[in-house]
Amino acid sequence: MCTNLFKAPSIPTPPVVAPVAPPEAPVAPEPEPLKNADERLQAARSDTRKRAAALAALSGTTLTSPLGLSSIASTTKTQLGQ
Repeated sequence: MCTNLFKAPSIPTPPVVAPVAPPEAPVAPEPEPLKNADERLQAARSDTRKRAAALAALSGTTLTSPLGLSSIASTTKTQLGQ
């Protein structure tokens, strides 16, 4: 049992850790330069086409808005086949 209830326990000091140097930032390779303006123009056009095709592919799957259906659902009971 404890002999003194009102005395704070002693806390051991943490070990000293040597500072670690931050890692060096990776060096990105330089992009290969295009030969002339025509190649740059063709690359920009193809990039634009690819982005437009990607956006068009996503727009066809949206069936509702983020707020849900805009029309009121029919709740009347009907018989099957009528």
